[in-house]
Amino acid sequence: MARLETLDGTVTGIRTTTSLVWRLTDSGWRIIREHNSSVVVPVKTIRDQLGR
Repeated sequence: MARLETLDGTVTGIRTTTSLVWRLTDSGWRIIREHNSSVVVPVKTIRDQLGR
């Protein structure tokens, strides 16, 4: 979870999930695919989780 605040003071809460696909190459492990997905959550949820 993250709390994002713009310069004008607007606060938005988000929950983000990240998935990584790794492949072993001759030079070691490498990330070959990354996917991020974010959902806006209520600011109250962010305050409860992050204490702000």
